[in-house]
Amino acid sequence: MALDERYVVSSDIEQYYVNKDDGLPLSNGKVQFFRDSARTVPKEVFQLSGSPPNYTYTSMGVEITLSAVGTVQNSGGDNEVIYYFPYDSEGELDLYFIRVFDEGGIEQFTREAWPNVTNANDPTKNQMGLNNQISNPTFTNVFINEGKTTVFTVTSGVNQVFELAPNWDFVISGTGTVTVQRIAITGNDKVPTSPPYVLDVLTSVGITTCYLRQRFPYNSGLWASTVNDNIFLAGSLLVRNEVLGTTGIQMLYSPSSGGTPIVIVDGTFQSNYQVLSGSTEDPIPASNDVNSGVDGYIDIYLSFTPSSHVRVSSIQVVPTQGESIDLVHFDMDSSNRNEAFQGDYYIPRNNSKRISSLLTGWDFTVNPFQFGLGGNLSTSAAYIVDQTIAARGSTGNVAWSENVSTHGLSFGTAGANDAFYILTYLTGEQVKEIVGSRLSVNVYAYKLIPGDNVSMRIYLYRGTLASLVPVLPATIGTLAADGTFTLTAPNWTLIPRSGLDTPQVNLSSIADSAGVDDGKNDYGFTGWEITDAVQLSDTEKLAVVVTFHYPDAGTSIIINSISVTPGDIPTRPALQTVDQALRECQYYYEKRYAPILAPGTITPAGDIIHNVPLLLDSGSDGVYAKTFSLIFKSVKRTVPAMTFYAPTSSTPGLFFVYVGRAGGPINPVLATFATFWVVANQGFQSIVIVGISLVAITSIAYDPANQGYYEFHYVADARLGIV
Repeated sequence: MALDERYVVSSDIEQYYVNKDDGLPLSNGKVQFFRDSARTVPKEVFQLSGSPPNYTYTSMGVEITLSAVGTVQNSGGDNEVIYYFPYDSEGELDLYFIRVFDEGGIEQFTREAWPNVTNANDPTKNQMGLNNQISNPTFTNVFINEGKTTVFTVTSGVNQVFELAPNWDFVISGTGTVTVQRIAITGNDKVPTSPPYVLDVLTSVGITTCYLRQRFPYNSGLWASTVNDNIFLAGSLLVRNEVLGTTGIQMLYSPSSGGTPIVIVDGTFQSNYQVLSGSTEDPIPASNDVNSGVDGYIDIYLSFTPSSHVRVSSIQVVPTQGESIDLVHFDMDSSNRNEAFQGDYYIPRNNSKRISSLLTGWDFTVNPFQFGLGGNLSTSAAYIVDQTIAARGSTGNVAWSENVSTHGLSFGTAGANDAFYILTYLTGEQVKEIVGSRLSVNVYAYKLIPGDNVSMRIYLYRGTLASLVPVLPATIGTLAADGTFTLTAPNWTLIPRSGLDTPQVNLSSIADSAGVDDGKNDYGFTGWEITDAVQLSDTEKLAVVVTFHYPDAGTSIIINSISVTPGDIPTRPALQTVDQALRECQYYYEKRYAPILAPGTITPAGDIIHNVPLLLDSGSDGVYAKTFSLIFKSVKRTVPAMTFYAPTSSTPGLFFVYVGRAGGPINPVLATFATFWVVANQGFQSIVIVGISLVAITSIAYDPANQGYYEFHYVADARLGIV
């Protein structure tokens, strides 16, 4: 074991003893040790042996015979120094009363209350100022029903996890039940450590293991010893057996790498409340855990004896440096302090509480994918899905598609050591929301396991009133192979991030896209803020650029959502229905096709049919185009560019016209839109299509009694960078 400062060494009562009458060495004298509080009850002292970092405190008994020259020696005649242990078996102060005699039994002197240790300077109560590391140790907050029992049932289960309370899970194996209830404690119950609640736990026959677990994330080397420090863990807990007899419980330490758990407390108890305490026998070993970040953690377990019924509370773990301390008094924080210390549970969940994002379509799980469900990135920037412009570097292909598991945006790389980016623009009133506000960005993304780390960077740019959104394929900057994006467009500037660097992070790697919504694949950043007075009054546009650098071919990257929100808490975008997301995207782009069909798809599904009385040219048998209006599904950002498709052709710019024919079937005609019609009276929500007179569509005899009609699809495009 390491040095333990509870063992007090002192030479203040003489290490060289002399006779009180003649001053000669107290040859073969006797030194006897008793409890100061009961001066006839012997109390042993100790000697130290060993070498760093391992030492041993060995009992020298309750009486020492001095050497021939009046110095302290052990039973083997070796010169020694006395180490005092001024505590009882419960860890309470228990000082010494010392009596010294000459060889003939004549008392020389006594020492009282030795050594001078008090509650104020007691090292067991002031050990490095350490506090309890357990959150919610008295179950101030729980998820189970108040005042009622909750039954966790397993059938041939192996380490099935059940949430009990903030930072507490039951991990159960076997076949049977674990019945749990939180019991409130009154003050006049006079329970040690004064907990507000105890947890009643009943394990049935058939339960092989029942653990109550608290996990400490992000640090697989937590409390592990290092070259310079030996770390021990001391633990304590309040327990009571709810049946006659004796039962037991263990407190264990276990890293994310697995292996045999390390015992902190291992004790038995009966049907009265008592505090069990203990410490790791040896220092926590140096860590060999290769896990890091969200994959690395330390677990503290309480292991319940199968077929037991116990109550437990006031759970405590305290790390101690350089020595093992068997008993550390419970850190009796109030319940409101216990709630305050649960921020590690509530803060990340508050961060993931979704609020509306300034971005449209970047919750890719509900993005309508109006242009198609997959394709390949080009080195020239282009729209791939709604409100998402993308481009790749020069090395190898990057394919994109809708992820089959999450419906997010998926990318697969064919080249190596290159990058790609996605980009979106905002203008108008949405941009005014960022002026004077700090901004936060949350990215919910990850990569699949094959391939080396993917590095992601995030850039936010502002455009002045004089700035332009470049017409595609031009954009506001250029991409380097390492994922760095360089601004090139005039009148655009990088939004500063309160002195922080450009956000850059390696995406986490997972086995597959199923079940990834565990909060470990969110990357939140904050601090973007426009503070310059000129910029505050002259910011009219916003661009968000997210780049991804990949080292290896065959890398799969999935982006489920990216949000930009006002304030200092990054969150995922607020939940939307598919219809809500589609309507927002239709502000920029609208098509008269089924959502999953790309424009130009040959299909009558979803097309428009206008029944019109076609005009007959007097003096001939030609049929002429008829004027009609078209109302959009949604108001547009600006007057849109219009493209028309016949349902039987993938060629843009065609109408399908059916002409009523005398004495025969309806005759279909493919008519070129620009030849026979013109768009007039264009607006943000509707247009008027005017037929050009005196130009025949066909020279077929027309029967006015048999009315014809037009059939077509349309695309109304008001996207930034297009119009």
